[in-house]
Amino acid sequence: AGNDYPDILWHANNSLAQELSLTGHILAVDDLEDKLPDWIKVFDEGVDGGCANFSPGEMVLFYEEGGAGTPNATTRQLYRGYIESIGGDRLTMRLPYEQPAALFAPDSRFRMEHDYSDTPFSQAYRNLFSLLTAPEHRRALLLGERTPEADKAVGLHGTYPPHLADVLLRARQAKDYFLLVGPPGTGKTNVALRALVEEFIEDRRRGLLRHGNLLLTAYTNRAVDEICGMLENVAKVYPEAAYIRIGAEQTCAEPYRPRLFSNLAASAANRRAVSSLLDHTYIYIGTLTTLTGTPQLFRIKQFDCALFDEASQILEPQALGLLCAKTEKGESAIGKFVFIGDHKQLPAVVLSPEAQTAVRDPQLNDIGLLDTADSLFERLHRLQTRSGDGRFVGLLNRQGRMHPDIADFVNRKFYGGELRPVPLPHQKETALPAPGANPLEQFAASTRLGFIDIVPDAPPQNNKANEAEADMVARLVLALIALYGRNGREIEPAESVGIIVPFRSQIACVRSRLQQAGIRGAEQITVDTVECYQGSQRDFIIFSTTISRPYQLDVLSSVQRIGAADIDRKLNVAITRARRAFFMIGNRTLLEGSDIYKELIAASECAPTNKPIE
Repeated sequence: AGNDYPDILWHANNSLAQELSLTGHILAVDDLEDKLPDWIKVFDEGVDGGCANFSPGEMVLFYEEGGAGTPNATTRQLYRGYIESIGGDRLTMRLPYEQPAALFAPDSRFRMEHDYSDTPFSQAYRNLFSLLTAPEHRRALLLGERTPEADKAVGLHGTYPPHLADVLLRARQAKDYFLLVGPPGTGKTNVALRALVEEFIEDRRRGLLRHGNLLLTAYTNRAVDEICGMLENVAKVYPEAAYIRIGAEQTCAEPYRPRLFSNLAASAANRRAVSSLLDHTYIYIGTLTTLTGTPQLFRIKQFDCALFDEASQILEPQALGLLCAKTEKGESAIGKFVFIGDHKQLPAVVLSPEAQTAVRDPQLNDIGLLDTADSLFERLHRLQTRSGDGRFVGLLNRQGRMHPDIADFVNRKFYGGELRPVPLPHQKETALPAPGANPLEQFAASTRLGFIDIVPDAPPQNNKANEAEADMVARLVLALIALYGRNGREIEPAESVGIIVPFRSQIACVRSRLQQAGIRGAEQITVDTVECYQGSQRDFIIFSTTISRPYQLDVLSSVQRIGAADIDRKLNVAITRARRAFFMIGNRTLLEGSDIYKELIAASECAPTNKPIE
């Protein structure tokens, strides 16, 4: 598969085959070095840093390699699995179907590869067709032929801070759709989304709804897990607000698996019990793909409202399946919908070049469709901006994540100065008083937004791994541990520190340095790309830019004009993951080839508390 993306190989023998929990659908091997060093040869195909392009939660295929050692998937039985965890000397894979122990014959070798499904593509085509057959009022709304409406008679049941109350009120008064823009740290899920859910429950209690059903969805399983966590907290206040999650165990976090429909149905005594469960449950949740692929749900349920989290990452063909779903009577299965997202953070993943996604048809441009790589959220936001009617767009402008010294740069550059701190206690903190003699400790004690210039003696052979930066990452983590320990505030690195890198090869390089440095819990520290960090936060974020060639700057910096501002979405997400401090490590000369990175470096050095680090 190429040096950047080697396959994973493993080797089986009789004793280990007997230890596998195959009947439980779990393949897990621990303490591999003590049992059989080559049981799992992870990343041993000559790749610097030992990295492969596999991730937890990914669907994979594996097959026996064959006696000659030459992999040939066309002559072998293919098996499917899901990676639950991977790293170091441990691989945990969940098998969707039971396999006989004889599969792992003595001295057999297996090769694992990425698995792909054409389901999302065929589903997108079906979704586009559903627009043609959608009820007229919904199709006209989505095509901009009908303006959204509001009901001014609707009010709020709860009491909220003024800045939040205004947004929630307008979201509730919207009869067709509402766009809720949530910049980083503004509580899109645990504040705004929760408030909308609780307002819906109060409506239901008062008999104000036609159907009394609520649908929640998001693009990724991680986001759906987060929503499930919020719903668990809501159920503590509203015991009747139990929910059903549609999906598979392999892609659902363990705490929420009891709420999967498959598990609830399996524990039911008979069909009547299953029917009663569906009748008495009015909150349903799942990923966009899963719900779109479950049309039978809309034959038994009609939803007053659908709440879409991560909406700015959802392309139009992905969203249309739900928005155009119909009941057996031909009515819209979903009433109003609320999109919650931020079009200034990471966009939808589109691999096609811009020349192929640009839209030049005047009629399509008139309805706000300028690029097929844009989300439906962006197009509707564009239509609302053009109309000058601000009733159906709301901005959450109180952020409780970043220290103001971190937020200042993104606030000025990307959000027009509209963000304000809540403020929470950690947003009022000053520099730590007792750094040691270590220059990195002194730097970390007084820095909220900092840059460390690293120039390797020679360009690395692997341009996607940077050992000098990885060393600095490990040293900085050690300095943070020592600094906070000296001030009587012990930190757990896995919980407090997050490391963002642009390449998979650098992930393994950084992990190796963390372990070599003897950092406690090093294997639990999250080291990942910025795409995988969206939605997460840590007290301290270390961003290893890694690049060693000028052309790689395009991987880091992708500036897009949104409204009146030039937005670097990746950099925006990277910085705004940090609560207490953000540290960027990289080659100044290369990074200053980007105007926005040059401004960030200058801003970090001009901060009143920062001191240069040598």
